[in-house]
Amino acid sequence: MFNPAETNSEFIELFNNSEREINLGGWKVEDDKGSYFMISSIPIFLKPDEYFIVAADS
Repeated sequence: MFNPAETNSEFIELFNNSEREINLGGWKVEDDKGSYFMISSIPIFLKPDEYFIVAADS
């Protein structure tokens, strides 16, 4: 379960509101300084009406 440190509680919530699966493999998250990380290098499928949470490990 997500239990962030008080100084590191940011997260990103993705929701698939389409009728098709979305492959998150290869997607990247970038900050305002141009640093990024890849969500996954392997396929991760987000089905219709599903959520996916991205959070820092604290």
